[in-house]
Formats: sequence, structure tokens, C-alpha cells
Amino acid sequence: MITAVTALLLFIALRRKEFDFELSRPDYSKNWYLPLLSILIFIPIYLYAPPSGSHVSLDSQSMVHIILDASLPAVVFEEMLFRAMLWRFLKDLGCTNLLTFFVQAFLFWISHYQMLVVGHVFSFWIATPCISMILGYIVLRSKSVALSTISHYLYNCLIGFSGIG
Repeated sequence: MITAVTALLLFIALRRKEFDFELSRPDYSKNWYLPLLSILIFIPIYLYAPPSGSHVSLDSQSMVHIILDASLPAVVFEEMLFRAMLWRFLKDLGCTNLLTFFVQAFLFWISHYQMLVVGHVFSFWIATPCISMILGYIVLRSKSVALSTISHYLYNCLIGFSGIG
């Protein structure tokens, strides 16, 4: 419900031109490797994460479910909120790239507090801060949220397949 209300408010704000951010076209010839960072950060997380106790069956039906349940709408929403709108807002306030990078990463990390509630302590304290900085670096480097959205979705799929949670 909160997501729906927030999405509606963002839609209204965008229609009224209260958020004026530019989505540049990423230069894929220079930045093609950036989504691979989400895989590289996943490897040590997978190796060192404590087992969650949930077994993931990888039959074709569960694979499709994991891919669809990697929350594409949530990924798009988070990338637009944290790495498009918030990034542009902070830049318009005169914040440096470094400050903007750390503020968006911190707010993205804190917004995932529910991981603590459900007992995913490792994911909250280690995995989420790492991926939030990787996604911020992708936006900083590519000047676009397109590659960070692809990376975020890919990371969520890997987490789903691994059962880390």
C-alpha cells in the first residue's frame, strides 16, 4: 500500500514537473561491463553468507517464479527514487558527486531495514551496503540509471536463486 501511494505521489510530481531529471542514454561501448559488478559482488556474499535455512528447488517452475519474483517493479521504483530523483535533487542542491554517492547509498541501505526484522543480519550489514555502493558507482560512471536497474535486477535474481534472502 505504501509503495502504491508513493508511486502515485511520484507520478503526480513528475506530471507537474516538480522533479526534472534527465535520463541520459548510457554509452554501452564504454560501460558494458558495469552490470557484471553485481555478479562479482554476489560471489563473496554467496561464499560468506550464513545459510538461511531455506532450500531452493531449481526446477523450471521455481526458476520462472524466482525470475518474476525478483521484483522488477520494486527494482525500477528503487532505482528511479534513489539513483535518479534523489541523485538529481542532491545535485541540484549543490552536493558534490562524492556526497551524493554516499547519501543515496546510505538511504538505500537504511530503506532495507526489514532485512533485520526477518533475521537476515548478514544481508543488512554486509550485502546491502555493498550493492548500494556498487549501484551508485554504476550510475556515477555511466551517468544513467538503465545499467544500474539491470544490475539491481540481476543481483536480486542471483539472491533469489541462491536462497540467501
